[in-house]
Amino acid sequence: MARKIFRPTWQTTVIVALAILVIGIWVANFWQQKVSADTNKNLFLQPGWNLIALPCVNCDFSQALTKSTRGISGIIYLDGNWKNLSDQERVGQGVFINTSRATALKLPSITPNSQAVEIDLARTGWHLVGNPYPKAISVNQIYLVLSDKKEEIRLATAIQRGLIDSPYYYDASLDQYGLVPTSNWQLSPLQGFWLKSNQDNLKLKFAQ
Repeated sequence: MARKIFRPTWQTTVIVALAILVIGIWVANFWQQKVSADTNKNLFLQPGWNLIALPCVNCDFSQALTKSTRGISGIIYLDGNWKNLSDQERVGQGVFINTSRATALKLPSITPNSQAVEIDLARTGWHLVGNPYPKAISVNQIYLVLSDKKEEIRLATAIQRGLIDSPYYYDASLDQYGLVPTSNWQLSPLQGFWLKSNQDNLKLKFAQ
């Protein structure tokens, strides 16, 4: 018996194309929303480590973690040591949050930051910082302030002059670090990153 050859109709082709489009959009949104927040004060976290930044005044992250029943923990990196989030909370501070499963963390209080932010890089070494605004910003809005406060330079210039090393971001989907492209990088809301300073008494300035 001759084998019957399947010939798709135009209706079948359209249905398959729409299905591929929907799946593609879903996958793209899934990877883009590894860490995100909504207007109802929910912070959406993925299983494992999430590197975020505090984009608000009085975020009360440590309080939210304490109240959580999903086994969530948060740590920060200050003065060369890992510490509990409750030791210090400041706008623009990077935070590693670990959770055993995907969860929506309810934040008790959010006052979005809308002012310019300066973060002390008092000591030579690594600093865990991040986007201090609840919106995306360009890497060109980030400056290094020299200790005499007479000069502000962009990150790319600071790297060229050896004042800092290239920053690193953490990709939760790949569980690995990547170098920040300092020429055209866009920092997502809540995005944290590592920055290494090569001298004392510097400041990192985020401009609106």
